[in-house]
Amino acid sequence: KSGQSNAAARATLDLAVEVQAPTRPGKDPTATIVCSITPFSLRLLGDEPFISLVVDVLEFTLKPGRKPDVNIVLADPGVVFGGPLSFVNALQELIPFDGFSDPPYLDVDAQGIRAGFDLALPDIAIGVFSLSNISLGAEARVPFIGDSLDFTFNFCTRENPFRLTVWVFGGGGFFAITVTPDRCRMLEAAFEFGAACALDFGVASGSIECMAGIYFRLETSDDGQDDGELSGYFRLRGEVDVLGLISASLELYLELSYEPPSGKATGRASLTIEVEVLFLSMSVEISCEKKFKGSNQDPTFTDVMGLIPPGGRRPWDEYCDAFAAV
Repeated sequence: KSGQSNAAARATLDLAVEVQAPTRPGKDPTATIVCSITPFSLRLLGDEPFISLVVDVLEFTLKPGRKPDVNIVLADPGVVFGGPLSFVNALQELIPFDGFSDPPYLDVDAQGIRAGFDLALPDIAIGVFSLSNISLGAEARVPFIGDSLDFTFNFCTRENPFRLTVWVFGGGGFFAITVTPDRCRMLEAAFEFGAACALDFGVASGSIECMAGIYFRLETSDDGQDDGELSGYFRLRGEVDVLGLISASLELYLELSYEPPSGKATGRASLTIEVEVLFLSMSVEISCEKKFKGSNQDPTFTDVMGLIPPGGRRPWDEYCDAFAAV
């Protein structure tokens, strides 16, 4: 058993290995391994971090004939958000911080251990206010080799965002963050807002929806390189149905994205029209995409082909002759 302590953080690393000799000839010896770190905290970033994670116990146990077990006990409160993430603190009463001790899912493979939980919350409806499809999730990942441990917390997901409606106005979104002891590995969020209404005249019914939203993602690799994406979009959709015999829908989608690595902005637009008459259906889609150069411009023709050497041939002529028939 070995221990290493830090007076400032009071953190202790314990590693215990117990090897038991076989009780009968021909049997292999067995070993029990217990490794724990207690306690420690992750503070990200700076003197006034926007997220602090306080862990009382992080323990890994491997016993003969059993699958590996991970026990993570967070303090109370285990996660404190600050700065621009302070609004998440209002959800602390809903987050079961003991979910890591007996997690709903525990995956062990050659890369490491993943333990976490997902919690679905009931819908909230007060008058014309409605909040639905709410969920919380958390995951701890402990790699065996190379990488450091990390924690992920999410309020809803990109595939299943929350839905907020107030009369005819509505919106939705999600938020997720992954932190390691030394950096924020991934921060992802999206929010949309707009209005929607539906009309029913008996023989005919229809609806129209107008939404605008923003999506942001920032990811940091192991070598310190940042990769991000910032997108804004507008979606307009309308549909009508007549006695269930004839229906038509129209959707207009506009998006503008910025990619920091390439320094380019990309605009996309699509128009989709669908018409159904009895058992016949027809769909038409028109789309276009345009890229705008930024600070990181693509190489010019001269950069690719090179300059004409003194007394030599033009690089373009030499390039074309390479494809000419002999």
